Amino acid sequence: MSRFTGFLHQSSHYSIAQFLLIFASTISFPILTRIFSPAEYGVMNLVSNAIVILLAVSKGGLQHGIVRFHNDYDADSGNDRTFVASALFGGFGIAAAVALLWFSFIFVLIQFRVSDPMIEKLLLLSGGLVFLRATENLLLAFLRAEQRTIYLNMYRVFAKYFTLGVIFLLLFGWARTLVTFYAAQAIAMGLACGIFLRLRFRNTSPQLAEFSPQVFKQVFMYGLPLIGFELGSVVLNFADRYLIQIFHGSNEVGFYSAGYNLADYVKDLVVLPMATAVMPIYMQTWAQKGAQATRAFLRKALKSYMLLAVPLIFGCAAVGRDLISVLASAKFLSGSAIIPWVIAGMMLNGALPILAAGLYIHKKTSKLVLYLALAIVLNVGLNLWAIPQWSIHGAAITKLLSFTVLVVLATQHTLRELHLQIPWRALASYTLAALVMYCVLIQIKLPNAIASLAINVFAGAAIYLAIVWVLDASVRERGQALLRKLSFRSFSREI
Repeated sequence: MSRFTGFLHQSSHYSIAQFLLIFASTISFPILTRIFSPAEYGVMNLVSNAIVILLAVSKGGLQHGIVRFHNDYDADSGNDRTFVASALFGGFGIAAAVALLWFSFIFVLIQFRVSDPMIEKLLLLSGGLVFLRATENLLLAFLRAEQRTIYLNMYRVFAKYFTLGVIFLLLFGWARTLVTFYAAQAIAMGLACGIFLRLRFRNTSPQLAEFSPQVFKQVFMYGLPLIGFELGSVVLNFADRYLIQIFHGSNEVGFYSAGYNLADYVKDLVVLPMATAVMPIYMQTWAQKGAQATRAFLRKALKSYMLLAVPLIFGCAAVGRDLISVLASAKFLSGSAIIPWVIAGMMLNGALPILAAGLYIHKKTSKLVLYLALAIVLNVGLNLWAIPQWSIHGAAITKLLSFTVLVVLATQHTLRELHLQIPWRALASYTLAALVMYCVLIQIKLPNAIASLAINVFAGAAIYLAIVWVLDASVRERGQALLRKLSFRSFSREI
């Protein structure tokens, strides 16, 4: 199996898992909204934001370092045991230190009674969740580096549904409170991580004596700047909502969030699988095959990403109103106007793991953080001017501009260092096909939003694939190879 074929296989594993995870969220959302009041949801948002921020720090960026350096340590010589022990025990130490600092801060709050007792309990539980999630991310990073995507995604799906089961069991069987909600998460995640550790190291477990400060330093220093990148990404994603709240109030925030979250679901189904699969493969290719093979792989991966991302931008622009109407309800229709801008920005930013490969490979991740900081400054500055005048439209357009600046700055390094060739001709073909698709879809109007959405999705896919089949020889070749493979399997079964 070629590396590119392996990339497509691994992306499909992530896609299936992501669909199952999103499906789980669609089940839990209506149940939780009926259990908790709007005020309790506000508190939940506070705790969730605290966990997101603390998790970015508690991971220590080690998940990136594990993927980067995994192929540099040879299993035959035993160096891989040193690498695993150093990253694992070092990661446990960082997560424990962050959790202890957080607990100390909460104990100060309790001592001086500066917050509500219930919130104090929730924040204490959040410290335990931060440690467990950091541990989980560390273990998953090893599977990702080893490209064991089936096991990785099996665990993700199992952990999600197991956690939901424990949450609902305790909410309906014990007490319908936020404390129960977060306590159930901690119990479920602790059990899931325990099972994971047991299975992962059932034959041989890493020993503390194998810990190497030098190896840990190498992994930690590579990922350290990316802690800032994670935190900066949170700011870039959510700062505009607070500015909309200041200038236009909560209703506009609701419209913006509906459109933005819908685009985010689409992004998670397409961008996350490919972005997660691509980096371990090009790191392995760089270590084993060199620059030329890496360059060829990146070009193919980028072309495949464009093949999916371009029609999704135009498709979401065409069916945005129906999507909002079906998934969020008609009262959020005002949010559909931002979908084209938001989905374009998300898809552009989703190509960053490929377009910033030069920075990741050459260990220049601090530059990526600098580029993100520039994008944040630009985003906030433009929003202070655009949001008062154009409300959510201004925020969406500004977000697209900010992502564009970030991606352009990161790409120029990869073009210079790796001499990556952007497949412009393929991009032009996909854009033309998607534009024709869009022009047809906006003419299809049905009274029923669900029927309209279904017809548009199938018609759009058929139109786009037909045009691309004609315009792109590589797509045609891959399609014909797939058809031959399917025909051969069908013939074999008949025999």
